[in-house]
Amino acid sequence: MIGDYLMLQYGGKRMIAKRKMFSVALMSILFFLLFVAGMNCRRVRADAPSFYVSGISKQSQTVQATANSFDVLAKPGQNISLSFRLTNATDRANEIRIRPTVAQTNASGGIDVSIVGRTLDSSLTHPFTKMYQGPRVITLAANEARTVVFYVQAPKQSFSGTVIGGLLFSSNDIPSVKTSGSKTFKNQINSALPIRVRSASPPNPTIAPNLDLGEPKIIVGTLNHPTVGIRLRNIEPAVLRQLKGVVDIYDKSSPTNSFRFEQAPIDMAPNSYFNMQVSWGTTSIAPGNYVATFRFQNGERTWKFSRTLIVSPHRAAELNQITAAPRQSRLLWWVFGAVLFLALSIAITVFVWHRGKHVGMKRHF
Repeated sequence: MIGDYLMLQYGGKRMIAKRKMFSVALMSILFFLLFVAGMNCRRVRADAPSFYVSGISKQSQTVQATANSFDVLAKPGQNISLSFRLTNATDRANEIRIRPTVAQTNASGGIDVSIVGRTLDSSLTHPFTKMYQGPRVITLAANEARTVVFYVQAPKQSFSGTVIGGLLFSSNDIPSVKTSGSKTFKNQINSALPIRVRSASPPNPTIAPNLDLGEPKIIVGTLNHPTVGIRLRNIEPAVLRQLKGVVDIYDKSSPTNSFRFEQAPIDMAPNSYFNMQVSWGTTSIAPGNYVATFRFQNGERTWKFSRTLIVSPHRAAELNQITAAPRQSRLLWWVFGAVLFLALSIAITVFVWHRGKHVGMKRHF
């Protein structure tokens, strides 16, 4: 019976020791994951907007307006009145800036009316910025709400297709400033109201999207990966939805040196461009004469383009040097984290082992 008791006691101690070791391992893994996550995390705190804006609903033969957007059907030269409600959400005066914008295709492949200061596509003949007639700055008293009227002036000549723009609202008095570590950020809160304008008597009632493709060039893309940059253009006043693309690139002198890239579906605004980025198939680039074929599809419509891409030895070496530096830096961080994880695991294991041994000796005596 004494032997059975000792075996049971010994087995219990082994089980306790295993549980302690398992707990230590879990703690070490958790610490390591928190360390890796903390390498790129920044504290972000969102602010409440200092104002609110919404469209005034209106339903007629020429205007379909909701709280979120306006749809205008205008004759040549016609002046259409619209209105929105602007509310100051603060207890002090608030100066609101209003900027008319042109719908563009953003970097994510979406139609965006909040982009300002960007070069417009050369195919655009009727930008919404020239149609807007209304205030550019409105000052609201504390907690004031006001209905504002503005006008959309249609082009004097009849036009076909669709013009899309918007009104971008921002506060000049109350920018949001937050500090993260040693850096200061300005978080300017904007609100946008999209506006679509169509002709009531278009010369061509059916306008279909059409694509044009620029010339490719090698650039440093996301995460410092070598990338082919090329501009894809929608050159007609028509919205293009769910455009898919496939790109095949191969070296003329070595066809096996090739890769394929599939572009996720994108939407394109009328008369706009999309700065397409084709991630290179490998982490380094070999010099050579490459052929790039582009195939785009939207429903039953397809477009095909072929372009030549020449990568000189000097350009290849330059890009490979630029893209290699961040990879080496990330590798050093991972090595440092692994060493820290190993050292921490050993330290905690030794500490628990010594503590367990000390407690066992005290119980024995």
